[in-house]
Amino acid sequence: MPWLSIVLGVLGLFTTGAVVPYLNRWVSNWGPRQHWLLGLMALFPAWLIAFLGLLPLVALLGIVFTDTAVRRLDKSGYFLSPFKYWLLGLAGLLPAWLITLWIIV
Repeated sequence: MPWLSIVLGVLGLFTTGAVVPYLNRWVSNWGPRQHWLLGLMALFPAWLIAFLGLLPLVALLGIVFTDTAVRRLDKSGYFLSPFKYWLLGLAGLLPAWLITLWIIV
């Protein structure tokens, strides 16, 4: 898992670094925020792989489980209150967040 993150990080750095000079010629209305976002995009896949490596599928399983629950409720025509759907959204990442806090504290 760490090697995949490193490879994606290096590829992201080289790819976005090579694109910056061309973007300055192709797109004239790009400002500092767009270039900053491109810098974030360079390392986002590498960061995501590293982050998910800290949580062995807990975050992903929570999101998949709650997404499935919301989809089934939607297809069945049964509606919960917006607050309950919000709680399902929280439940999708709450276990992963608590485990991450436990690891770093």
